[in-house]
Amino acid sequence: MEKFVEHPNLPESNVSIAVLSSNNNTICNGLSQFGMKIIPTEELKNLHEFEKFHADLQLLHFGDSLFITFTDVKNYDFLIPHRTYFSPVGKYPNNILLNALIIGQYIFCHKKYINKTVIEIAEQKNMEVVHVNQGYTKCSAAVVSENALITADDSIFLAASKKGLDVLKIRPGFIELPGVNYGFIGGTCGKIDKNTLAFAGKVESHPDYELMKSFAQNYHVDLYSLTNEPLYDIGGIIPIKEKFDD
Repeated sequence: MEKFVEHPNLPESNVSIAVLSSNNNTICNGLSQFGMKIIPTEELKNLHEFEKFHADLQLLHFGDSLFITFTDVKNYDFLIPHRTYFSPVGKYPNNILLNALIIGQYIFCHKKYINKTVIEIAEQKNMEVVHVNQGYTKCSAAVVSENALITADDSIFLAASKKGLDVLKIRPGFIELPGVNYGFIGGTCGKIDKNTLAFAGKVESHPDYELMKSFAQNYHVDLYSLTNEPLYDIGGIIPIKEKFDD
């Protein structure tokens, strides 16, 4: 049996369905070994080459709602009754309409550029919308628990800390993303069960790995490397459904 992940980014059991970049077969195959079905993103040709397939730019999972920026949605017909579709987007800031970090009762985003429907739904759910200057908000933070995250971004670090969240600040860089100087930590990972945060590439290669490992262990979360390649920003691993015992 399976159910939708109730709290975005925070599955309570083994993830059964996840969305991630369709041009990363190695990572898709690695996750499939956990019995997980992978729903691939599509190529949005009017985005930059390095982000054409990134899941964190193509959908936003709200638990009981799914916002999608797709032209071909057949893979999602079975998913969530409340689906909102947007036309494909262009270059920054039009590419971050759905790029928001949901953690606990907070949604961190660049208020000027996030889609206004996202804010409306968040407010209906009594969530607090918190502005940050980083438009690539979801890309820039790894969610560890309902009140803990990892980021290299100053604006996210300050905003989340002010809300009482536990935030580990790491050094920027050391994450591959061809076409730009470096990628973001949130784009490398996603939780595949309650206690495992999986990474595209070898998380041990990051110079702040020991800090991240210790921080995550405070919340009974292990860091798992899906390959032995360098850490790579693939646009995140977004859990949608998880297994449960009836």
